[in-house]
Amino acid sequence: MSDNRIKSKVISVIVPVYNAERTLEDTLLSLRNQSYGALEIIVVDDGSTDRSLEIARKYADNVLIQEHKGAGSARNYGAKNALGDILVFTDADCVLLPIWVEKISLNLLEEGVECSGGGYLLEDKGSFMERFIGVELHSRRKSLPKYVNTIVSNNFSCFKDTFFRAGGFPEEFVAASAEDMILSYKISRLAKIIWDHGNPVIHHHRSSIWRYLKQQYVFSRDSFLMYIKFPQLIVIKTHHPKKIYIELAITCFLIIYLLLMPWTLSYNWFFLPLLFFVVMIEAINVHFLFDLIMKTGWAVGIYGAMILVFRDLSWFIGATVGCILFIKYELCRRLKINTIVDKGTIE
Repeated sequence: MSDNRIKSKVISVIVPVYNAERTLEDTLLSLRNQSYGALEIIVVDDGSTDRSLEIARKYADNVLIQEHKGAGSARNYGAKNALGDILVFTDADCVLLPIWVEKISLNLLEEGVECSGGGYLLEDKGSFMERFIGVELHSRRKSLPKYVNTIVSNNFSCFKDTFFRAGGFPEEFVAASAEDMILSYKISRLAKIIWDHGNPVIHHHRSSIWRYLKQQYVFSRDSFLMYIKFPQLIVIKTHHPKKIYIELAITCFLIIYLLLMPWTLSYNWFFLPLLFFVVMIEAINVHFLFDLIMKTGWAVGIYGAMILVFRDLSWFIGATVGCILFIKYELCRRLKINTIVDKGTIE
């Protein structure tokens, strides 16, 4: 299946790991079972305190260790030590289909393409939250075109020289959240990026609502900081649909209403605007809710509709914290500059 022009090239698969003993072995076994022959498996342990390092040494070709700095830093460390001309990134909670790497190698043969990615395989199993997240992500990204501006880090591949020309993954995000979007956007300014709908990964999603909402909070917080640094990402087409911004705005109005309206409206009228805001959120997600009901049933669909409201509240809290962090950073930066000026160092 592989073309001889690329079959002889070593491909390095880099897996950042932080306390992933529950899923790491499945990830590495699936990499060992790849149809592509010239494969180097690199695991970068990001300061794990569980059995991740022991498992990595059993299956990986190269195990690197660093103190806990985050997934972006771990991926960059792996890239610097990779033997391959092609770098492939996935996560320690993913399972890869046997022809995953081989399909990546074929995508990178296309003229002008220097980066390839894809989504998740939609599975009809797991806990309610795992199915909810899987359907939501699939519904969100199923209409993405072949060529995109951004891709996700657990299904991410590019030529090594392209990776370093783009500057590698940003390392300021300790929790994996926005670094993949920033790097892939930079690469899209240099070359084409393919989103291969036919080459997904199997992902172990969050199994509890609390862990899911916490993840969405971090995603929103770091995305706010990302958009401050790269405002053009708000305008261009990415794997984050624009309806996210509309939902965030609606949630903002909902919070303002909850804080102010009880003091200005009678109790009898209080719940009508509240219901309106909730209906708006559900209406924006109607295609996802339809997919969820068709795949899991009405009961799960109704429960999912309620979770959407809490998810959007997590987004709002995350964006608010991101805004506060940005203001704090700017104040510290300006105070530092003013202090230097006061000392007469800068004229």
